[in-house]
Order: sequence, then structure tokens, then C-alpha cells
Amino acid sequence: MRNLNQNKQPTAEVTYQPRIGSGDSHLTKRTKIILITITSLLILAGVTILIVSVSLRQARSKSTDSNARKVAKWDIHCRFDDAGKIQYLAGDVISGTIEILNNGLPELKLKSIDATLV
Repeated sequence: MRNLNQNKQPTAEVTYQPRIGSGDSHLTKRTKIILITITSLLILAGVTILIVSVSLRQARSKSTDSNARKVAKWDIHCRFDDAGKIQYLAGDVISGTIEILNNGLPELKLKSIDATLV
């Protein structure tokens, strides 16, 4: 007689036949060593690329910072001949002096350039 479940229906029969396999791969010992070597080299190359990219990024940021410091030493002042005029239209002739002051080097204290802007 079959077993019945709560609804008075026969239970389903399940046959379980486990497959037992061996853990051996069909690769030879030499092939396994080659695969392990290639995998190790790929991991080493990835780590090397990561280290190089980080060091290049740091070097780039240091050079950017040093350039920013060099630019900060210069002051540029523009003085126009018509100081009372606050608005210029296209085609106006503007003349004045551009002064470039170098705060970092005392031997280059002042350079002035006369400019006419059209």
C-alpha cells in the first residue's frame, strides 16, 4: 500500500541515483603546471600595471601642483588710458599698459607692455 499525504493523495515516488565521479581532471601534470604558471604571470602583470598607473597618477598630480605654484607667483595688472570708461563696444580702440609682476624672482620685478586692443 502506498503512503498517503494530507490530502489523501498518494505521494510521488522519487528515485535518487547519485552519480559518483572522480575528481581527477583529464589534464596532464605538465598542462596543469603551464596553466598555473600562466595564471600567476597574468596576476603579476595585473598587479604591476596597477602599481605603475598609481605611481604615474601621483607623479602627474605632483607636477600639476608645482606648476600651479609657479603660476601663482605672477601678477598681471591691466591699466587702460581711459580709466573712467567701464563699458567697451566691439570696434572700440583700447590702449593701455599690461604690467606683469613676478613676485618670486627679484631680478624681474616689473615688465610692462603697451597694447592696443581692437
